[in-house]
Amino acid sequence: MGRPIGHIVCNLTGYDYFVADVQAVLDNLVPKEKDVQTVEGLWYTMRIHPYRTIDNVMEGAVISFFDITERKRVEDALQKAFDEIRTLRGIVPICAKCKQVRDNKGFWSQVEVYGRDHPEAEFSHGICPECAKELYPDYDLGSASTGGPS
Repeated sequence: MGRPIGHIVCNLTGYDYFVADVQAVLDNLVPKEKDVQTVEGLWYTMRIHPYRTIDNVMEGAVISFFDITERKRVEDALQKAFDEIRTLRGIVPICAKCKQVRDNKGFWSQVEVYGRDHPEAEFSHGICPECAKELYPDYDLGSASTGGPS
């Protein structure tokens, strides 16, 4: 209290404009909010507001920090899960025997046709229901998942 903002030692990573943001709030009287991370790896929502006295005189800035470390951890975990799902969705099963591929609706078609229509596709190995019946006639396909309509 009563000291220049530049005297505050900032332990925030990647945030070199703390003093400039405080000055912008003081100049424009518009509050600022930003998520920031400390060098220890903790996350906070930082809010900078102009400080006015009871007489409505500008006397400085109020800077508050709200711990959002757990929220950031959950957001990061969700983002990783979404990235994995996107990757898995992009992988197309291809039958190791007849080379047909299964599309995202569960239908099997020739790899050449699918590859032409989906040049971004990545393939993984699998086996289509018809080849499974031929290669494993004793296996009960009714009790196993066949990966969609044949």
